[in-house]
Amino acid sequence: MTKSLIFFLISAFLFFPLIAILQDNALLRTEIATKDYNFLYFIPVEQSGVISVQHLTKFNGSNDSWEFHVYSNTLHHILSKDFNVGSGHKLIEYHDDGDSFIYCFFAEDGGSRKYEILKFNYKNGDISKYSASGDRLTSFQNYDVLGNATFVAGIQNPSSFQYLGQAIFTLTLVPIIWGTKIYNLKPHIFYSNIVSNKSLDIVPILKGESEILCTKNNNLKNTYAIIIKTLKGRKTNLNYFEYDESGKEIKSSHLTLLNEKNIISGQLIVNRDSNFTFVGTYNQNNRRRSNLANSATGIFVSSLKNGNEEYVKFHPFADFKNAKLGLNFRDRKKFENSKRNGEKIDLDFKLLLHKDIINIDSVHILLAESFFPEYHYETFNNFYGSMYSNQVFDGYRFTSAITAAFDDNGDLLWDNIFEINNIISYSLDENVIVYYDGITQVMLYYLDGKIYSKVIKGNDILYRKEATEVSTVNNDEKVLLENYGKIYHWYGQYFLLTGFQIVLNKMGEKRKVYFLLKLKFD
Repeated sequence: MTKSLIFFLISAFLFFPLIAILQDNALLRTEIATKDYNFLYFIPVEQSGVISVQHLTKFNGSNDSWEFHVYSNTLHHILSKDFNVGSGHKLIEYHDDGDSFIYCFFAEDGGSRKYEILKFNYKNGDISKYSASGDRLTSFQNYDVLGNATFVAGIQNPSSFQYLGQAIFTLTLVPIIWGTKIYNLKPHIFYSNIVSNKSLDIVPILKGESEILCTKNNNLKNTYAIIIKTLKGRKTNLNYFEYDESGKEIKSSHLTLLNEKNIISGQLIVNRDSNFTFVGTYNQNNRRRSNLANSATGIFVSSLKNGNEEYVKFHPFADFKNAKLGLNFRDRKKFENSKRNGEKIDLDFKLLLHKDIINIDSVHILLAESFFPEYHYETFNNFYGSMYSNQVFDGYRFTSAITAAFDDNGDLLWDNIFEINNIISYSLDENVIVYYDGITQVMLYYLDGKIYSKVIKGNDILYRKEATEVSTVNNDEKVLLENYGKIYHWYGQYFLLTGFQIVLNKMGEKRKVYFLLKLKFD
């Protein structure tokens, strides 16, 4: 059983000229000892505390051993619970019911037809587990909880025979000219009730090749919604489906107003009137698949009332006040000169749209991080002395975060930008978090012992980007190595800082730990 060590570090740090990070003049730290790096996830659960989910380096037959650890909001260890999941599974997604349960979805990384759902009561440690698998060709990618019901959505891939048939058909040049395919990727939703054990296979009937843009549970109406994009030949369509808590379809519609653009990514927002707002990124080419590698030229906002479109508004980045700040110096000058000469020019970014949208009263604030894939070339000599080069993928380099606010009518209220430096990752994960008090907005990320932050108020910058060092250990200790550092907004003005460290104490002894640090934003 992993043991936790709790340290109280007394310190205060100047965060901004008028803002400080502190915790009643003391920083609270907890450690989780580990022999080496393994999978560990942290789940803040508001004022109830924080949960760690740790993959242990031991096996139990065809299963892997894991542990839940629950900490209070002062980082005192409360309870631990062992459990097993299938070998090779990772924690893909989790949902907090806001009371005493979290639902954890475990599956193989990259999508899998097999998955396991754990319902964990973090108040008393009770666990119930549900295992399921879909069609052998289905890769699940979206996981949602609605009461006791779970909706797991994915795409059914073609069989090897269908792949072969398409390859042969391509030789006729018909697919190249007309985009015709003999097979299509199909959406597949697996419904299950983890109390009654009822399960359903839901396959929306659609023409063309499908991809899932987004899913969302609506707790105000007890419904689940999904938006699916289809591509048939040279034509694209967006399709809306809504299901009740029993898995029954209650609404389907076509979102025709969005068809004039290529929708790259999107998220559904539940409004106060229980209807949805659909927001996301787009570009001008409406014949392409929704790939994050495609550059976006703007953001759209669409109102859906009972599943039907009321309006859609497109906001190109070229019309944003601050989006040009995300460009390098050369591109920014080129853009400004073109605008000055009255030329029509697009600003485009490869964007990772954050899943969570901030909703305060009638204001919706979204955040997206700009990135580009980075490569280098390696040159070799073969056996015959000839030289050749290989392109090597170094990761995704993040450059900036774009934030924008919209009202209930879909109108752009303000926009701003946050510069990102030195973050490169092999996976597209969210790095920047936002704290919004209704007036000002703070954007921040954590990297190598420093918190980088910027304070804005609408279009205006109150405090430019600053870096603040955070001491994460006692004064008589030293951090030799730190990886996987991350900052979370916990609750209210409190934040959680986590990471993996190798620490050297004053006796010259090393220890490998995960750390949790509680910070207050004032």
